[in-house]
Amino acid sequence: MATFFNNYEELFTALDTKETPIGILPLDVLNKKIKDNANITRIDFQEGVPVITECAGILKSAPNPNASELFMEFVAGPKVQLELAQKFNIMPTLPVAIKYSPDWIKNFKTLDIDNNVVLENEDKWVQFFNGVVKPEVPAKTTNNPVIKGKKKS
Repeated sequence: MATFFNNYEELFTALDTKETPIGILPLDVLNKKIKDNANITRIDFQEGVPVITECAGILKSAPNPNASELFMEFVAGPKVQLELAQKFNIMPTLPVAIKYSPDWIKNFKTLDIDNNVVLENEDKWVQFFNGVVKPEVPAKTTNNPVIKGKKKS
């Protein structure tokens, strides 16, 4: 699994040569391969598929909160969500944007996720994930004293 994490071309090669029977990757990457006639099939779980949505927020210390709110209304509004869905296969969250999205988005069944279950298990799952998906090259160390937790004298 670690070999293919964030290395989609290697994953597709491994799937094509039957080195691996299954892969997990972002939906937009998979849909592009399907559109390009790759020999691959998307499988949707009967219960639905977990979806991670993009988000944005406004800092409490924003120098211009009114402009920030207007920008958020624009970027999170139905027109921009629809454009992102049509051009970049990004899942909209507003029903009006979903209504006018491509068919694959309209028919996509998302998995209802209990946030309390996620919060209770998040640390355990991250630890498991990190135990399975390890970088092949160790991370470089830093000489930055702030990152290392040291203060300059």
